[in-house]
Amino acid sequence: MTSSTPDLPAGRVSRLPVFALGLAILAIGIVLRILPIGREGFWYDEMFAASYTNLSVIQTFIAVLRFEIHPPLFYMQLTAWSGLGHSDTWLMLNSVTWSSVTLISIAVFAGRRFGRQAGLAAMAVCAFLGSEIYFAGELRQYAMLCAVATLTWAAAEHFLANRSFKGALPLGIALFPMAAMHSAASLIMLSGLVLYLFPYASLLNKTRQRTELWRWLRISVLAGVAMLPWLINANFRSISHTHNASLADGAHTVGGWILGYGDAFMSPTPYAVVAIALGAALLVSAWAVREVRRLAVCMVFWPLFFGMVLSIAIRPIWLDRVFAFCAPFAAIVLGAALVQLFEKCRQPAARTLLSVILAACAIGCAWAAWQQAIEPRKTQYRELAADIIAHKADGEFVYVPDNIIYWGVARYLVGPEWGSMLEVQDPERADSSEAWRKIYARLGTQKLNWLGLLPRTRQVDSPAGPLIIGWSPVPAMQTAKRFWLVGNNGLNPADLISCPQHLVSTRKYTGLQLHHVTCMR
Repeated sequence: MTSSTPDLPAGRVSRLPVFALGLAILAIGIVLRILPIGREGFWYDEMFAASYTNLSVIQTFIAVLRFEIHPPLFYMQLTAWSGLGHSDTWLMLNSVTWSSVTLISIAVFAGRRFGRQAGLAAMAVCAFLGSEIYFAGELRQYAMLCAVATLTWAAAEHFLANRSFKGALPLGIALFPMAAMHSAASLIMLSGLVLYLFPYASLLNKTRQRTELWRWLRISVLAGVAMLPWLINANFRSISHTHNASLADGAHTVGGWILGYGDAFMSPTPYAVVAIALGAALLVSAWAVREVRRLAVCMVFWPLFFGMVLSIAIRPIWLDRVFAFCAPFAAIVLGAALVQLFEKCRQPAARTLLSVILAACAIGCAWAAWQQAIEPRKTQYRELAADIIAHKADGEFVYVPDNIIYWGVARYLVGPEWGSMLEVQDPERADSSEAWRKIYARLGTQKLNWLGLLPRTRQVDSPAGPLIIGWSPVPAMQTAKRFWLVGNNGLNPADLISCPQHLVSTRKYTGLQLHHVTCMR
């Protein structure tokens, strides 16, 4: 019997269900990442990225070198992204987009390397990872870091499969954006990549040994060249909240890949339990599945070990987010192992039980993600600004001495496009850094103006009166009867108030204090 309907190619028939399943997993992952958007405003660290978007791409590069320890790539692309809008929601969608790129990259490239089913399984694991959901809910570089790390690994796989100039070209290009992502994480990730690319098999083949080692050495040198400018930049700066590694820190980092790093789980016990279970699962996967062993060692275990060595022997760098890029690779390892486990489970009852266990794990991860989304954790700039507007009075002004806190207050008091962080600075003391005060003095007016660092004003207009920045004395304070003073929890209002007799009414917010000062004149 013949049919008038043409047959579809067999490959296409087999791909359609896989493609549909992949879309369903991607949709679930995106929904989980969108959940936190809009529930809170930005917090202290996010305010850097949000404020850079008011500059041009070139100005962003200069501003990042001025204010940041990290390379400028993420902030420059975010500035370009903001060309279509400056709202909190639109900017946050940048992180969601990059996190979605990670999911797609895992499905495509892990699928090519370990099989289509393994790619889908890895994508599903990554979709529910707490750290991936957590960083997709932050206006910071870590969602993009994970995406770029995954793509760089894909370029490395392409090089291993095609050891020629054309095969090496994507990897050579990928090394530079990877190096320009993060001062510590990029160094650690690229060290794992160099270890991953080492031609172990050629050591047994004297004919190919020299060629393969020379090719690997050139890639390694190129990775070092790509990292060098950002290592030099980071060497002149420091972060006060980094610390040495400990078992508790390691457990929190690894456990956070599943639970995330929000405040929903304050006790260290859940992180320790999850870290032990996840660590055991990764070790068993690496032992049982030969194909993922190198990936597990170089991209999951080595970064943790190398980070610990750096923190103890050279400089404290340990932070959970430094190892954010490891989570997608852990998902690939687990995904490939799960597929093999399913293939070995021949009995329907065993497969059903395994499916129930995996579904329970997915539901647990989704619940943890939801807890992160609903748990308030960010600096309450938005709430503080709303309070000022609700209680404003004629003749008042708002004084915010710290520049980063000022950017946050300005964003929610004036609006997202409140002004340029480079032009609105205290001309006498740009910030509390004495080192930068000396640098400004050395550069002089002409060079500061050429670089766009020359302050134009120390205030902008707001619905609550002038919004003033800087640590130098404020002339308006000499005659004002009432004004607002904003600082963090360590700010003592008495150190800045010039009128001898005054009353101070204080309201506390997460990470901030709002002081309403009345001078008794």
